Amino acid sequence: MVIFLVFLLYCSLRDNILNTIKLISTDNMLKKLLKQNPLYVFALEMESGDTFKSEHLLHTGLGKVNAAYYLTKQLSKDKPTIIVNLGSVGSNKYPQGTVVCCSQFIQ
Repeated sequence: MVIFLVFLLYCSLRDNILNTIKLISTDNMLKKLLKQNPLYVFALEMESGDTFKSEHLLHTGLGKVNAAYYLTKQLSKDKPTIIVNLGSVGSNKYPQGTVVCCSQFIQ
């Protein structure tokens, strides 16, 4: 079973993300999955920076087609326990460093 978590970040740090994930995980299942073999997915290397250097990373390039292609290719080689899709975004509403858990996407 693979669970996807999608977060859009505005110049956030790994600790903020992991703390937020801990807050939204009300049961132990999510915590267990994050400790086993999580895959952190970013479009660009500059989004992950050195902060996620020690984590299992995938950089897909921009766009839905690239994301689908490279994630499918990765999943054929490795079976992560959870996939956390992260990216940077600008906002007039949220201050810099805020972690936003998205529930709706508009193309």
